[in-house]
Amino acid sequence: FDFLDVQEAVDIHADPPSCMDDHPAVHNAYIRAFIAAAFYNATHAAVYHDLEGKECLLHTAQQANPDIEYVGLNNFARTLPTFLRRLGLSTDQFIVYFFVCDICWKLCHPSELSELLSPDCTVADCDGSLYMSKRLADGTLKQTPIKIIPYVPPKRALQRFLLRPGKWDQFQHWCGPEDQPGHVPPIPGNGYDSFPDPSKPMRDIYDGYGWRMIEAGLGHQRGGCWEIEDVDVHELHQRFISLPCGLVWQINIDWFQAVKGKSGYHSMGAFYAVICNNPHSIHYLPEETILVMVMPGPDKPSLEEMNYLLEL
Repeated sequence: FDFLDVQEAVDIHADPPSCMDDHPAVHNAYIRAFIAAAFYNATHAAVYHDLEGKECLLHTAQQANPDIEYVGLNNFARTLPTFLRRLGLSTDQFIVYFFVCDICWKLCHPSELSELLSPDCTVADCDGSLYMSKRLADGTLKQTPIKIIPYVPPKRALQRFLLRPGKWDQFQHWCGPEDQPGHVPPIPGNGYDSFPDPSKPMRDIYDGYGWRMIEAGLGHQRGGCWEIEDVDVHELHQRFISLPCGLVWQINIDWFQAVKGKSGYHSMGAFYAVICNNPHSIHYLPEETILVMVMPGPDKPSLEEMNYLLEL
């Protein structure tokens, strides 16, 4: 798939957020609303009522002090998506909303929706549907996907990750004198023979011999009728972690009940990634986790159906 439509403007971080031109009381209200939503589980409704109350309070203060101009109050944001854009924190532009067949889970790019001539699945012998059609009051025909897959391209997510001050240096915390970037081959052997000092206790993944055995440039090749092998396609003979940006990802999948009650069960899934180069103590913190994909319910896809999603 082509993700050129999910690109960030080059100068998006060159200028301060637009709300910084507002009165300090206005952008302070936005910042506190963001903290409530990000760290204290405030819902969209709670954020709306909080900002609506602060807007009324600021209007009252302005009426009591006409000499003070509350810049930004006339177009005060009340909803979570709006004030996130004002703060420069909105990530909507990085999310691609794929849609899938409701039976076989064949994956389709959002740009394909307007080009489809029928809601029927394009896979042979599949009776599934891709979208529903509805005639609006103005006569236009609206096509709504049945199952939507929100997806964040990992490359874009990582680029935003590395905008955090000091994050790159934190990724290198495990490096020793022998782990500097450069053309270094993977260590040979396996088991205890690969440890310089077998008696040294291991504290994390980067203390294991496998950490320095990971090869760069691997590609899948069929090794037999039922076998897939990892092959150094370009014969780089390069240790992956010795690349300038050799970050090792751990991909996880988990399922949860989004709805549970008299109406039945609705199981949803999530692909999420953690970066193993992080210090062990922060591996699984929410702010260090990248939510790559959300899989809709109500049922879990089969292994064959999930293979379509892994094409991404």
